Amino acid sequence: MQVVVKGGIAQVSIAGGMLVPPVWNLDDAPSGGSERAGGSPVLVESDLERCFEDLQLGYLTAVFSVPGVLQYKQMLTVSALSTVVNKLDDPIVTSATTGMILCEVTTPAMIPIVFTSDPLPFYQVTFTIAFAGQTTVNTQ
Repeated sequence: MQVVVKGGIAQVSIAGGMLVPPVWNLDDAPSGGSERAGGSPVLVESDLERCFEDLQLGYLTAVFSVPGVLQYKQMLTVSALSTVVNKLDDPIVTSATTGMILCEVTTPAMIPIVFTSDPLPFYQVTFTIAFAGQTTVNTQ
């Protein structure tokens, strides 16, 4: 099983639009315990929220092509966590982990020339692990 460690990277996307940059570094220190892989601390489910806390991304859509800014609001879903390896009963994030976060529009994207603002106050952003930062570990 490939686990995610501090420094792993998540790919982020929104339906019908584009995020800049399209990746986010999962760099926050993991919570508690001493579970390590390849000398680096592993990320667990409770770490994910901290990893996204400072997320701010540029966004645009097909209609609103002058970029705006999205900021992390809350974690909505997380799936495909480890069911075998746990640290303090908290599932470990694996290379297959995916999820969805809610982001608030802090600066709306706009339609060029007429400068009409995007009326949506929030976007759901999906994430997948693009780089786990670690190789396979023994789960026994």
